[in-house]
Amino acid sequence: MARKITQQGLADMVGLALRSYQCYEQGVREPSLDMLVKLADVLEVPTDYLLCRDLSLLKSFDGFQ
Repeated sequence: MARKITQQGLADMVGLALRSYQCYEQGVREPSLDMLVKLADVLEVPTDYLLCRDLSLLKSFDGFQ
């Protein structure tokens, strides 16, 4: 299930500046717990998927690889 969401689009959906979101993707900054939950809700994935804590989740959401 591939989604075509731009960085700007996702940043807008969760109420972030584009640069702040880019820092998350680049590993320069880490999102707060509240932001992590918002991102997971918008992307419709479990927070464990975003944290790469459960490899079995990667198979379930392979459209995000």
